[in-house]
Amino acid sequence: MVIYTYGKTLLAPSLRLGYMALAPDFPEPIPLQRMFDAIQPIGGWLLPSCIVQRALPKLETLCVDLPQLKERRDRLVSALKEGGYRVVPAQGTFYMLVAAPEDDDEALSRNLEKRNILVLPGSTLETPGTFRVSLTASNAMIDQACQVFRTGF
Repeated sequence: MVIYTYGKTLLAPSLRLGYMALAPDFPEPIPLQRMFDAIQPIGGWLLPSCIVQRALPKLETLCVDLPQLKERRDRLVSALKEGGYRVVPAQGTFYMLVAAPEDDDEALSRNLEKRNILVLPGSTLETPGTFRVSLTASNAMIDQACQVFRTGF
């Protein structure tokens, strides 16, 4: 069985497109098919938009630059630590969860926004006292964030 999602592979979390493929000799494929038939209506039929369907040929040519993501992660981790933040480096995701200095992730998020840095407050993710930083921002955005994070809280 192969399950593939363009959203996770191409750093586009809202991109709802993917596939599942089974080998011809896959044992008992019918229960699996019935499960997907049952969950489709619950998920809004799980169909990508027309725009996404038309973009598919171009999506097939894209790939993620993993070394660049690692370099961005390392720069952010260094800047966050210099600024006194507690952070565990991401090891397989496009985001890092960082401990907010005063446990008020929403206030920190608002303060960072005033400095043109957008983070997701952890309370949104049911992890209050943290905030999420994306590794998929442009290099210029990462540079700007690093300058702000180095100044501390």
